[in-house]
Amino acid sequence: MKQIPNGTARSIFRLSPAVLLALILFPLASLADVPHMVRNLDTQVVTQNSYPQFLGRVNGRTLFGARDATGAALWSTDGTSAATRLVKRLPGFGVFQSPGWLNLAVIGTRGCFMASDINGGAEVWTTDGTSGGTRMLKDVVPGPYGGNTQLLGFFGGKLIFGETDASGNRQLFSTDCTAAGTRQITAFTGQSSGPLFEIIPAETKFYFVSLDDFYARTIWVSNGTRAGTHQIVTGLPQDSTGDYLALYNPHWFRRVGDHFLYMSDGLLWSLNLADDTVSAVVAPGGLAGFGPPQNVEWAEPVLMDGFILFLSDGVNPDIQELWRSDGTSAGTFPLPESPTA
Repeated sequence: MKQIPNGTARSIFRLSPAVLLALILFPLASLADVPHMVRNLDTQVVTQNSYPQFLGRVNGRTLFGARDATGAALWSTDGTSAATRLVKRLPGFGVFQSPGWLNLAVIGTRGCFMASDINGGAEVWTTDGTSGGTRMLKDVVPGPYGGNTQLLGFFGGKLIFGETDASGNRQLFSTDCTAAGTRQITAFTGQSSGPLFEIIPAETKFYFVSLDDFYARTIWVSNGTRAGTHQIVTGLPQDSTGDYLALYNPHWFRRVGDHFLYMSDGLLWSLNLADDTVSAVVAPGGLAGFGPPQNVEWAEPVLMDGFILFLSDGVNPDIQELWRSDGTSAGTFPLPESPTA
């Protein structure tokens, strides 16, 4: 028998009964927290993937899409096998994951999600978690051409979503998750034009970036109605140092006070919420359209309390600096280097 040195055995036996009981029961109690299969939905003889697609919670139940031996469906669960049940059969491929961050939009007691129609295209569906309350919201683009649907976000208590129409143009719609409350906001024409995949809410309006039929980007503003949706006029010079650069690839919008700061073509810009005009944000001594700062395009800016932090590579792309900006020239500068120990 192997010896236990230095009286270790005597120390073990001095442990209190409560501690010994905890040591015995802890592994058993922890089994409840170990990830485990809730239920095997596709029980065919040859094992098949059920392709589960998580959605979210509606009326106290977690909803998800999955396939069993019969086909695609919407399911609900409370996390137990016994209470995991079929909500409704869905046509085609069933539930689709939204290309963005939003897979289930809940408004009141109903949720909206993306699923297939009978033609295989993606449409918005609505559910209250029951079979009778689950249906296609509205065939907003009839026929086999509708698709590329994406749930974009909320504005004014309604869901804003995008869908490609029969002409190949992206359009925006708003809905309260009822057919009667679903309306088209935009009416873009021209090959492949329409909004991209983001809305930027700001109290009584929201902004979005759109492509025209020449694939040039523009910034639009909307109050949620077709009449109140229009392209903004930047107010910048119509040359290579102004309007062109500000709209080349606008992205990373961050709200700071009464304006949005955003990046485009490696430069920093400010969108004024009061009049929807755009101005270049440059450090003291800089030039609009040239900088500094000149931003690292792939690095997402971080919103702080009244300013943003972002990376800039200045005139030397091999040296990156941490900058801050509140949208003013005086408030835009590189942070000092941290002192070395």
